[in-house]
Amino acid sequence: MYADSEDPGFGVVPLQGILKLNLRAVLLCGQRLAVPLFMPALSPAGINRKVVYSLADSADGFFSVDSSSGIIVLEHPLDREQQSSYTLRVRATDQSPGRVLSSLATVSITVLDVNDNPPVFERRDYLVSVPEDTSPGTQVLAVFATSKDIGTNAEITYLIRSGNEQGKFRINPKTGGISVSEALDYELCRKFYLVVEAKDGGTPALSAVTTVGINLTDVNDNPPEFSQDVYSAVISEDALVGDSVILLIAEDADSQPNGQIRFSIVNGDRDNEFTVDPVLGLVKVKKKLDRERVSGYSLLIQAVDSGMPAMSSTATVNIDISDVNDNSPVFTPANATAVIQENKPVGTSVLQLMVTDKDSFHNGPPFSFSILSGNEEEAFVLDSDGILRSAVVFQHTESAEYVLHVQAKDSGKPQQVSHSYVRVRVIEESIHKPTAIPLEIFIVTMEDDFPGGVIGKIHATDQDVYDVLTFALKSEQKSLFKVNSHDGKIIALGGLDSGKYVLNVSVSDGRFQVPIDVVVHVEQLVPEMLQNTVTIRFENVSPEDFVGLHMHGFRRTLRNAVLTQKQDSLHIISIQPVVGTSELDMLFAVEMHSSEFYKPAYIIQKLSNSRRHLENAVRISAILEKNCSGLDCQEQHCEQGLSLDSHALMTYSTARISFVCPRFYRNVRCTCD
Repeated sequence: MYADSEDPGFGVVPLQGILKLNLRAVLLCGQRLAVPLFMPALSPAGINRKVVYSLADSADGFFSVDSSSGIIVLEHPLDREQQSSYTLRVRATDQSPGRVLSSLATVSITVLDVNDNPPVFERRDYLVSVPEDTSPGTQVLAVFATSKDIGTNAEITYLIRSGNEQGKFRINPKTGGISVSEALDYELCRKFYLVVEAKDGGTPALSAVTTVGINLTDVNDNPPEFSQDVYSAVISEDALVGDSVILLIAEDADSQPNGQIRFSIVNGDRDNEFTVDPVLGLVKVKKKLDRERVSGYSLLIQAVDSGMPAMSSTATVNIDISDVNDNSPVFTPANATAVIQENKPVGTSVLQLMVTDKDSFHNGPPFSFSILSGNEEEAFVLDSDGILRSAVVFQHTESAEYVLHVQAKDSGKPQQVSHSYVRVRVIEESIHKPTAIPLEIFIVTMEDDFPGGVIGKIHATDQDVYDVLTFALKSEQKSLFKVNSHDGKIIALGGLDSGKYVLNVSVSDGRFQVPIDVVVHVEQLVPEMLQNTVTIRFENVSPEDFVGLHMHGFRRTLRNAVLTQKQDSLHIISIQPVVGTSELDMLFAVEMHSSEFYKPAYIIQKLSNSRRHLENAVRISAILEKNCSGLDCQEQHCEQGLSLDSHALMTYSTARISFVCPRFYRNVRCTCD
């Protein structure tokens, strides 16, 4: 019979058998149990039937037996984990006054388990170090807990109760193995404290907890970072060797020694004029600086950490060298000579002093000029721009030469000063008028697409050696054309219409003014011209020679050779050198009075018939409708496309004629006929 509780109450179990009986009483852990034993009567009657019970073995006092009832009583609480079973020997004795009879019975008692022992971890806490680059899935530690209970009560399940809010780890519920579940980063979190719980399988379950400390170890996975990508600094050119320029700041998120940074200059300091403290990052002057030699530096500074392998980053340090006024103004030339004609009006420009200063603008110009000596008669004035002007009307017979000692001061503080001597000769006034050659200009442009530019140059001379010629254009024509007053270059503004323009240009030597005939012809091309062009290729002639020596005569000869009627028009579209040779291409077309154009084949035929006559002035290399040289079309047809670049104007200027035309390009290909 089994007892159903460990309460202190008593249960009764009959004793079976006469001499010997093994019964198994299963007692629950921690309960107290009484087992009654009954012995059948062996004597017929009376006192011989009375049985007295006793324990031959009391199991160290854990059990007792009632002498009259035979009830086995549990005297002390049981603990299965200390002893899981007991064996009792019970003696039954009769009360015969004569011969006493007795028998023994063996009682086996098994103690059943109840869940009264929580799991116990093998350690109170765990500690492990893990590299931060440990791959997810890698086991870093295993915890282990046991229970003194058995069976289901001893089945342990593991879980992380706290400390894993970032989800970086997971635990195997059966084995207790803790592994990485997400990438770790030492720089974000260096330590984790996990509270791990072990639960048994009992009902209700018992549990225990332990602490798992996980320390991440640093891996060199972060390069140094400068506080700025680009630094700027200014230092005076008179800075002393060892003076500080700028302090660079760089940080490395890794721990030491991986995060220990060293600085160096890797580029931009060709002459080793700067140094950087490898530990502090302080840039200093290493050599004497000179802003006039180098006005600024762009240093590339590298920061390298101490990891293996090392990681690095760079920053740019722009250093401007501020100027100090350490350079005097320089006259060019060092001493000057000038002339002035007699009878020139007061205020006439005699000479422009040329002064430069290697220092920066605030230590250089504007310069202040003065005449220190040689001007006692106050015949000259020197203005703030360095222009020496006449203050009197000079006469050659009174004083033929002056030597002026002049001075120039810069704008620096303190000011730097330079001196020069100017020799001025007074000469006789101009007695010859300037002479100039009339200029005729031909401009060829696409329809309303003339970009403007220099179209020619006036050639003028004067027999008076010291005369300075100036050119001028009447103001009412300045909306379309300009003339450079110093060199006589004629500039046309954009958007010229076709037609003829007569410019009112003059040249003056200061006393005499002479008009110059300048005529400008503007011709606008139409697309039909390009489709009917013919090219004449000349030998050994430059564009300027052709324009200046041959163009008028050749145009006249060409008109006689190809024009059928007086109303026909000859259009020279462009001339340009053949690249890599001494040959010259002239592109032209012939227009009929009906505004249509002669076909190239017809013109080529007429040119071939007159070639000998045409070559009287300049030798012809070839007459081309299209230039397919070098292109082997075999049975196919050679097709030429012609394009003009009206914005790439070519100006061929001579003393008498100037020709302005667009650059042309040929594109040839083979096509099926």
